[in-house]
Amino acid sequence: MENKAADFINSLKENLSELPEDERLNVILYYEEYLNDARDSGKDVDEVIKSLGNPSDIAAVIMAEVSFNQARNKPGIKNFNKVIKNIFLGVSGPFGYFIRTIYLIIAYGLIIIFTGASLASLLCAVTGFAGLLYEAFKIPSAFAGERLGTIGMSLFALGVFALLSYAFFIFSKWLVSRATETIRKMVRKNIHQKSYKAMAEKKKQGSGKLIPLALSVVIIAGLILSVASGLPIKLFYIFNSMKPENFKLAVSEYSADGVRKIKITTEHSCVKLVNDNTKPGKIVITYEQPDWLVYQETSKDGEIAFIESSNGRLPLFNLVSLHESRTDVTVYMPDDIDLDQIEIGSRGGYVYISDILQNIDVRTYSGSIYLDNSQTEEPYNINAKTESGKIKADWIPDKYKGNSEISYRQQNAEKTIGLFSSRGNIDID
Repeated sequence: MENKAADFINSLKENLSELPEDERLNVILYYEEYLNDARDSGKDVDEVIKSLGNPSDIAAVIMAEVSFNQARNKPGIKNFNKVIKNIFLGVSGPFGYFIRTIYLIIAYGLIIIFTGASLASLLCAVTGFAGLLYEAFKIPSAFAGERLGTIGMSLFALGVFALLSYAFFIFSKWLVSRATETIRKMVRKNIHQKSYKAMAEKKKQGSGKLIPLALSVVIIAGLILSVASGLPIKLFYIFNSMKPENFKLAVSEYSADGVRKIKITTEHSCVKLVNDNTKPGKIVITYEQPDWLVYQETSKDGEIAFIESSNGRLPLFNLVSLHESRTDVTVYMPDDIDLDQIEIGSRGGYVYISDILQNIDVRTYSGSIYLDNSQTEEPYNINAKTESGKIKADWIPDKYKGNSEISYRQQNAEKTIGLFSSRGNIDID
């Protein structure tokens, strides 16, 4: 009798080897006292041990209870993985396995998704803050407002993404707690009427409420700084393809005599080539200059050149310049001029050509190209290509429609117009 009780206790110890020492000691003391009480009351200890069941089954349930307590009070992937080991305890029959497997897949999948979203948002918070802070100190000190505005944007990005990360984290913890409780109900079984229950761990009182409060302060501070600088307004106008309210109008006038080439290059201002006979023998260039762009204009050796560039005032200008600013560089040309070449390039601005018949080469990255030579009676050749945009030209033969590249030649044509855009559309009338 004593040997069986000792064997029971020793087997229980072995099966509880993964438990913390204090918890294991409590379990062993509980069952020793339980068996001693049974013996003192005159019960058959062999029958009592038999009623308790297999020590390995008892240990499995206790280990499960411990893992449930840990996952409930300290929700996380690590503790939930311990719970998963116990989900099939007490299952009898394939249907039970199927139901629990489906639940496990759904619960674990959701937990992984929201935990991953939390980590991704945290990464965005760190990289966004660091990237915008770097951009802020790239801005020349003369533009202190834009520099402060960019710092404000970096704080705003940090706060928003960090708060989002925290929200995903809290929700993933809630999912772990709910899933743990459900699994606990699935696997719980009574070994005997007065079975030992694992000690519930005391929840630690953290500073959960302070985190969203602190992040809200960061968001508000960043928002105040950025709005006060006026930077969001400029970016709003650009990203919504709106003409800025304040710009300088620059006008240049050149004699058409001796001019053989015109070259216009812009960051994201739009370029217009139009026919104009109000000033015979003159080429007129007008430029709507916003305060974040500068330009150089030269006339030398028969070539008129206009080059637009950033003055460093706007952060993330490589991204910003993909969007047209709706400020225009307009070239007015007399219809009797005969040039060797017109070259036009723009990263983000569109190019519009109206009734100009010259050798023209147009290249944009994200800007669209519009060619309207409907009033031109002379024949000309067209080479048009876009890598990811669309070409619209209703007048061309059906065999060319829908193509991303058109090469169309007309009889007796002396001029060729080449149009290329990496991401923009090309519209030919």
